[in-house]
Amino acid sequence: MKFGEYLVLKKLLSSDELMEALGMQECLPAKLGRLVRDLKMIEQSDLNLALKEFLKIEKLKSAVTLIEDFKEKNIQPQLVGNAIKVEDERGVSFYFGKFCDELLENAEKENKKINEIYMIDKSQWLAIIKSFFSDSEEEAVRETLKENEYAYKTMFLDLLERAKTEKASDIHIEPKEDELLIRFRIIGELTTIKTLDFSHRDGFLSEAKRLSGLPLVVTGKDGDGEAVFPALNVKVRSNILPTKFGSGLCLRVNDMDKAGELRIDKMGLSIDAVNAFKKSIGFKNGVVLISGPTGSGKSSTVYSLVMEMDRSKKKIITLEDPIEHESSDMLQVPIVKDRITFNSGLRAILRHDPDVIIVGEIRDEETAQICFKAAATGHLVISTIHTNDAMNVVSRLRMLGITDDILKENLRLCVAQTLLKRLCGNCSQKTEDIPLKDGTSFMKANSEGCNVEDCIGGYSRKRQLVVQMVNQKQITQFLDSEDVDNYRTLKEMALEYAQKGVISYEDAMSVA
Repeated sequence: MKFGEYLVLKKLLSSDELMEALGMQECLPAKLGRLVRDLKMIEQSDLNLALKEFLKIEKLKSAVTLIEDFKEKNIQPQLVGNAIKVEDERGVSFYFGKFCDELLENAEKENKKINEIYMIDKSQWLAIIKSFFSDSEEEAVRETLKENEYAYKTMFLDLLERAKTEKASDIHIEPKEDELLIRFRIIGELTTIKTLDFSHRDGFLSEAKRLSGLPLVVTGKDGDGEAVFPALNVKVRSNILPTKFGSGLCLRVNDMDKAGELRIDKMGLSIDAVNAFKKSIGFKNGVVLISGPTGSGKSSTVYSLVMEMDRSKKKIITLEDPIEHESSDMLQVPIVKDRITFNSGLRAILRHDPDVIIVGEIRDEETAQICFKAAATGHLVISTIHTNDAMNVVSRLRMLGITDDILKENLRLCVAQTLLKRLCGNCSQKTEDIPLKDGTSFMKANSEGCNVEDCIGGYSRKRQLVVQMVNQKQITQFLDSEDVDNYRTLKEMALEYAQKGVISYEDAMSVA
């Protein structure tokens, strides 16, 4: 039985109210309990009691007596986050704490075991502390619990600020058996930033979930969330994954201060590549496709193309899952589970007479067909697709049922891209292993790095974007004979950057 059904069974909600709340839940990232409370369908006190009963959490009846029994047996309590935990001689754990999401999460997680969790109000909380601890300990315990309540939030915000400063793309929060591991992904590699001991593991995880917009009460399931931190000008996209030792979190960090950097001429590309991009968005109709693996910066490239347009004179509509970069210059439509799909959203967008349509990703035959139909009827469509080579985009579209004639007529530009580690321009070193024909050498990273602020072990914090492009003429040649003029692979483009000393030879050769 689901919690909503339980509320109806207990006559705390009507069936109509439940259906209304479930409908709104599809659009709003909120848990059902909080949603029905905010909609004034249920009082907080009734919700608290229902949650306690639904999760089979015992009400506080004889907690003080129980604590006295622990004291007689000389069983010592320990602080776990914002709660007090006691484990008796049988290995049964007892949690005591103020009613909060963290205890609810522990309750649901531990309910499969023979644990007991007591959720109490503020007045009872003081009595519990007095019962557990001596007078000399009481003040220190109360101060510690108070500090824990705010310390986790402060720690999370500090991590987020550090991630922004160090240009980390992701924050990984990973529960282990006896600790919590926190790592940043910087220039494509994971770096350990902090470890928390077991006593802080669950408390910090709960606060990190709350702050990043993830569900707190439901455990054992994956889920997505997002949150904006105006003081840092950072947006976080979060994902939760159940693991053996608790919820693992992955937070994608979007530094909104970088929105101004989303310009074609700031992408570190050659003049030829910049001109090819600008030419592609000058067409009134057609399809422009960006391909590459996850994390290769496809969405940033798409938005850079949009930022190059005169948005005051064009109607631009995006369809994304989720919205990557918010902008007031266009209409942005998010994919909503069971309500708005890429296919249904595209059909609706076409009725709004757009000039430019941005589609988050072409994933299936129907989406591809609608995109090319839109291009054929006078719209410029920009989207992404998963392939490792620009010409493979054409082959992929053929597999999705797009005919050669339609491809020749409408496919303006295919781009494959990847992000590679950029060598620090101040401390990179020559390598004599593979000499170049002109007598010069490839460069390699200085593992010791240097005192330049942007240098990390010989690499720049900013990665190098490498692109491979095929234009409409080359696409037609490929479809007619597969003999393409001036065709260069993505690896060849990467090697060009290696020859210029921008990236290492090894990184260039790693490109598929």
